[in-house]
Amino acid sequence: MLEDTNFTVDAFKYGSISGCTAYFLTHFHYDHYGGLSKAFTGTIYCSEVIRSRQHLRIKITKKFLLQNFGHGLNVHALPMDTFVNVQGCDVMLLDANHCPGSVMILFRLVLQNKVVLHTGDFRAQSWMLESCSVLKHYIQSSVPSSTARITTLFLDTTYCCPIYGFPTQDAVIAAAVRVTREFLLSDPDTLVVCGMYSIGKERFVLGLAKALGLKVWLPSKQRRLIEAAANGGCVICSDLLKRQAPSQAAADLVVTDMGKLNARSLHTESCAFTGSAERRTLLAWRPTGWTHNASSRLPCLDLIQDLADCLSVIHTSVGVTILGKHACTHAHSSAFIYYYELCFC
Repeated sequence: MLEDTNFTVDAFKYGSISGCTAYFLTHFHYDHYGGLSKAFTGTIYCSEVIRSRQHLRIKITKKFLLQNFGHGLNVHALPMDTFVNVQGCDVMLLDANHCPGSVMILFRLVLQNKVVLHTGDFRAQSWMLESCSVLKHYIQSSVPSSTARITTLFLDTTYCCPIYGFPTQDAVIAAAVRVTREFLLSDPDTLVVCGMYSIGKERFVLGLAKALGLKVWLPSKQRRLIEAAANGGCVICSDLLKRQAPSQAAADLVVTDMGKLNARSLHTESCAFTGSAERRTLLAWRPTGWTHNASSRLPCLDLIQDLADCLSVIHTSVGVTILGKHACTHAHSSAFIYYYELCFC
């Protein structure tokens, strides 16, 4: 539990924790909510978007409900960028820039003169510390009071090792847009396919669709989750829904499950994607690829090689190209060092 509180963060895998009176959830990825069950009776605090996603899953997936949640979950959604008193502690949720609804949590313990920031999974970017940022105040405040600056920082350490370094998400999306545009110029009938888990790749898909004017087809699972997130206030998800194609056959960009994003599945399902027996050239984006094996068959080989820091070639064959992106939805080592120095140096 967080020191001087009865709170835990993303600790559901431990079940009901003795003495814990409030369970906080930073975002809706399994490694953070795993452990929730129908027997769980604790009080959960999270963002509105996460709560919308939870309620949607409870409604549409009976198996998921029985295995993970149950009908009696006590979930409280907290507002963003506003302190709310939770059992005597001031709590504020901040955008974690990770996936829809993901938050960092700021705990202000006035009596103990402490301010605790738990980042959860986050991606650090400069806008988090702009002049109007709440976080900037608690990192760079010159006020002598302990409750004006962060005193304890809990960092997610997925990519804390110094060997990890990633370009910004904006750089990766810009690179993907350039490559996709070249494919479309070479063959205007190219169908773009993008892999997606249940949540977490919306920014990438929206970036391609917005820059290139593409109509998007969303499978029912992803569409329902994205609709729930949009209803919960996610602007990115709202914008993505506005770019939906009326049918899969009318789409320029088709979203599919990440597990289906391999050469065999794409060859098999190419006709299903297009809604006809005529095969189209497929450019598939698998946003978890890491290997480099560029092929001379690509229409923009030089461009991909120039963007090797952002992109990777996973597979090439006649009619099918699968590319990956060298970017991470988590912070990496330089972000950890940056946050630590800002908070404590």
